[in-house]
Amino acid sequence: MAFWNTKKPQTPPEPDIRTYEAEPPHYEPVEHPPRFRYALSTDGVYRKPALRQDKALLSCVGDMLAEEKLYKSHLIGGRTDFHDVFTFVRPYFAASDLTVGNLETMLCAAAPYTGEQYKVDGKYHCNAPQSFLDAVRQAGFDFLMLANNHNLDCGAAGIRETLNRIDDAGLMRTGLFAGPAERRFALVEVNGIRLALLSWSTWYNRNETRLTDEGRRALLNEYAPDRAASDIAAARAAGAEFVLTYIHWGVDAEYKTEPSASMRRMAQELADAGADYIVGSHTHSVQPHDLITARDGRIVPVAWSMGNFVTSELMSVSRSTGILQIELTRQNGKVRVTGETFIPCYIPDSACGLSYPVLPERSITGEGKQAMQMKEAIKKVKGIFTKNGNMTGEWILTKKNICAALGLPAPAADEVYTKLNFAMDARPGCVALVSDITSDKNYRTPREKLPELAETAMQKGAKLLLATEQIGDYPCMVVDDTFQAYARIVRACRACYTPKTISITGSIGKTTATELIYTVVSSKFNTHRNTGSANNFRYCGSVVQDLKQEHQVYVQELMEGPPYGAAASIAQLVRPDIAVMTLVGTSHMEIFGSQQRIWESCLGVQEGMPADGVLILNGDDPFQRNAEIKDRKALYYGIADERADYRAVNIKNLEMGMSFDVQHDGTVTPVVLHCFGQHNILYALAAFAAGKLIGMTDKEVTDGIARYRTSGIRQNLVSYGGVRLYLDCYNASVESMQSALTTVSAIPVNGQGRRIAVLADIKEGGADVVEYHRQVGRAAAASQFNALFCYGDDARYIAEEARANAALDVHYFPTKAELTDALRAYIREQDLLLFKGSHSMELEDVVDKLFGTWYHEEFERYDFKTREFKTKDLAFRLYTDHAVVTKKLTTLADVEIPACVEELPVTGIERSVFSGSKYTESVTFPDTLTNIRYCAFYKTNKLKTVTTPPSVRIIDNSAFSTCANLCTVEIAEGCTHLGYRAFGNCKALEKITIPATVRQIGGECFLNCEKLTIHGKAGSYAEQYARGHSIPFCAE
Repeated sequence: MAFWNTKKPQTPPEPDIRTYEAEPPHYEPVEHPPRFRYALSTDGVYRKPALRQDKALLSCVGDMLAEEKLYKSHLIGGRTDFHDVFTFVRPYFAASDLTVGNLETMLCAAAPYTGEQYKVDGKYHCNAPQSFLDAVRQAGFDFLMLANNHNLDCGAAGIRETLNRIDDAGLMRTGLFAGPAERRFALVEVNGIRLALLSWSTWYNRNETRLTDEGRRALLNEYAPDRAASDIAAARAAGAEFVLTYIHWGVDAEYKTEPSASMRRMAQELADAGADYIVGSHTHSVQPHDLITARDGRIVPVAWSMGNFVTSELMSVSRSTGILQIELTRQNGKVRVTGETFIPCYIPDSACGLSYPVLPERSITGEGKQAMQMKEAIKKVKGIFTKNGNMTGEWILTKKNICAALGLPAPAADEVYTKLNFAMDARPGCVALVSDITSDKNYRTPREKLPELAETAMQKGAKLLLATEQIGDYPCMVVDDTFQAYARIVRACRACYTPKTISITGSIGKTTATELIYTVVSSKFNTHRNTGSANNFRYCGSVVQDLKQEHQVYVQELMEGPPYGAAASIAQLVRPDIAVMTLVGTSHMEIFGSQQRIWESCLGVQEGMPADGVLILNGDDPFQRNAEIKDRKALYYGIADERADYRAVNIKNLEMGMSFDVQHDGTVTPVVLHCFGQHNILYALAAFAAGKLIGMTDKEVTDGIARYRTSGIRQNLVSYGGVRLYLDCYNASVESMQSALTTVSAIPVNGQGRRIAVLADIKEGGADVVEYHRQVGRAAAASQFNALFCYGDDARYIAEEARANAALDVHYFPTKAELTDALRAYIREQDLLLFKGSHSMELEDVVDKLFGTWYHEEFERYDFKTREFKTKDLAFRLYTDHAVVTKKLTTLADVEIPACVEELPVTGIERSVFSGSKYTESVTFPDTLTNIRYCAFYKTNKLKTVTTPPSVRIIDNSAFSTCANLCTVEIAEGCTHLGYRAFGNCKALEKITIPATVRQIGGECFLNCEKLTIHGKAGSYAEQYARGHSIPFCAE
């Protein structure tokens, strides 16, 4: 190891300055107190001037490094100045009582700086100039944690020099020591609160041999459980009221967003030893905030990793960072954490003329590409850090809180849990309800099933069971009624939050209305919501537990039933301020018996509403318009209802949606909605009313409505291979069937295309089920469709009635397989297909088989029908009749994807499976594969050639985007669809062969592929595309 230091040229001494003075100033010399600097007092305590008493705000950040690019970008005229790095975060530190950071660099003038020579003896070398420390001090840092893997990069002399420079700067420190006499902790008194700060490292960059054993003990603070326990005990004995620890760990979790098993083990050791707060560093990535239970029952917060705070590292995960603010308060003689805030930050290469500045969330403005990317990174890192929802100020699921909610005596020792789940939904660290999944408050799980449910929950990682009796030796809390226990605990959680809450119920259209309302209100407010169709007792309880104090609005879909009364039970968990009713239709008639009973069940939502809560009702629905609403404000929306508070008029069909005017409060407001169907106008009106009730302007509401887009299998107009599909097969009733036929009849058909309706059974129709299907058949006969394909037991009655129209080509099939085969032979390019039926008919599975999509997979995951499987190279998710690749486990250069696993064909490669792979050079695809999904091979930079088999139908959005060395692609006949930017930014791509079967190529599919020539058949769609986008074409 060799270091050097260039000496400056000698300059002659300056003359005495007083030789230039004609007359001295007229004052007597005065002695002033010295500038404030931190120094140990005689009792060994650092003291900061107190601004208040018994309350302190700490700001903690992660690793600060002067890496090569950062160093060079701040080197001007042979000098370095790093002050601008902290420009935007300085105000946060100024408002704090103590600012703490991890200085992951040495400060040694005799050694090369990282920006001059980043490797010494073949190892990464971290060393920074004095100007870096000057910037850290000027930024407002008070205390530096020093234990890290670079402590030995400049040897023992480098340690001594680093400590001297920090001491000269008047900063506090621990984790690295001048000798054995220095104690292994620092005591700091802040506003009367005595803190102990400790810093350990778990490794030293493979250069531990630079010190003797005695030297390592004297100078370093290497983590060992017994040593840490001894240090914490010594700090307590010295008067510490609160112990804050930093630990440099996670060499096995670098660039990951979850802690490793070794990190979890060491955190438990520190908590058991008496640490009050644990902050992790080193992983170069932010990891979640969490809570662990110490041996003595204390709940100890841990920030698994704060990531890099000052860096120029290339990886985006290392540029996402944050400031953790911890509020401490002395209460009843004890110092407690009374508040925690995470301020997410991002480090761009440059912004506002500054190089690598740390930008907090509120400093990122604008709508440009860089701003949007940074906002997305901020959103992601915030989600990572707060994902467990257990920061102080949030409701935390602990044994004491559970007992308080249930009215049970407080336990002697506390324990923290991740979530309250039903047994089948159990996750590691949760409390599991030993009960069948139900929304019926009167249901009781058969006693003989309890042991099986308990075993399932424990196998899935539950820490505690809630059960009506003790089950085996499992940790159980015995309650009288598990349903009511679940409700009381969830209600206790909900009571801690105050978002304006909007619930949506009805028998038809709930999910669409929920999506529209969420789109509108989230455009202005921080909004929490259910996802998918999480609308029952089980899932609403889970969604409530995910609430955070930052949420301003909460949007929740509520099932109306079955059972009767479900909306009331769920509303008591959700506590809506505003309840939207969609339509009282015929869904679930078999169970409810009448539409009146459905309406009454919907109205049960009021049992969870405050006295000043507002109902938003559908004035076009006779059940709602004619109902007598007592003691509650009700607003009405409608199209036909002339008395409606919010009424749509002047409705027009556009190419990709509809326009209309909203009449309300004496004004007329124009609206554009990017979907079809008058029923969707009704839901947009409900969203308009809800937005106005929570304080949005007309423009804010209409802008929000204009942002709405359909998705999944709910009224979603999509296109694959030149065929358009209107997917509306999540649920079905007579009314929604008729509405769908009307909606698609109004959508223009391209060229020689045909309108084809694919209709399946309406389930839960009750005694009138045959007549309901006949009504649909009559609607189909009167529609603008060219062909009708019916499937299911009762769909035969649709076909019978529809044959009254001789011009309508009617087909009926009793099975899904027969329907699929018939459609495969019948469909042609430019056709427009409607898929509509009850969800249990699985029409989305038919779509998947025909077009290579994967809509049905979501519902198998939802119903716990999937399982995981691994080979030595790949991980898979196994579905009922196929498997998909979910993760790459290998570092092999040449990857071969098997055709089958566990006797199931491998049909898909999930999103991002090979994304960013540094090893993958080639991939062999099986002839069972039908789709390659979003970003599956994004930035797989060693990949040079790709050949797909004939089975592949879809190459999805960005599937091979930004593969730097991809030069040749051969797509076999059979593929129909290339997604948006599927090969975008593949700048080395020279040749791609596109078969004639490809009839759809997404926008910017070959963005920045300037060397590309498209090969294909003369006259094919590929040739049309190439000519239209000025890409060279070679006919083969």
